[in-house]
Amino acid sequence: MAKLTEKEQAGYDILRAEMPDDLAMEIVEFRREKKAKITARIAKALLKQYKAFGNVEEAATIHMVRNWVGFEAEWVKPKGRTFHDSNNPMPLKTPANYGPAEVVSPPEPMSEEERARRSEMAARARAAIARAVH
Repeated sequence: MAKLTEKEQAGYDILRAEMPDDLAMEIVEFRREKKAKITARIAKALLKQYKAFGNVEEAATIHMVRNWVGFEAEWVKPKGRTFHDSNNPMPLKTPANYGPAEVVSPPEPMSEEERARRSEMAARARAAIARAVH
């Protein structure tokens, strides 16, 4: 463990309260390598963004893997389906404007009369097409 200054120790103590000690030390050393100070105020701001991301350890890992000095949760949170094109008049399909999904029952079996009627209509359509082609 590297010798920490008084301000770095204060930042480290705040980070270590919310994450494993080794990860907190990695963040302090990472910021030291980037020539970016770590103080109590900076540690609180980082933790706030890590918590906004939803998983403190994962956010801290992303922060260091991407080699960023700072971290904002919105930089890595998925955008989702919030995009809305003001030039497109169609609204997003949501239960609010389309209603709840309804259960559709399977169709009833076809009667013999209906089956015969449809077969006759199909035969007439084929005959009409054959006459038009020739």
